[in-house]
Amino acid sequence: MSKLQTRSLLLDVSENIQLWQWLESKELELVFNVGLGYKRSYQSDDVGRFASILVTHGRFADHSAALEAINARLVS
Repeated sequence: MSKLQTRSLLLDVSENIQLWQWLESKELELVFNVGLGYKRSYQSDDVGRFASILVTHGRFADHSAALEAINARLVS
């Protein structure tokens, strides 16, 4: 039987992009709403990778700004 986990919204980056943190595992999940009810998501515990993705998608000017925004919201 699978165990339920709770996640917390860290950043509502845009209407179509949210960054979540799974509270038990501390993993991050980046969710893209790609339209028509479909979503694409990436899970990892690598904060730097998600910062790079957010910079690539133009949500932050540079890697350090993205890292700072994510780290400030992480649930310990």
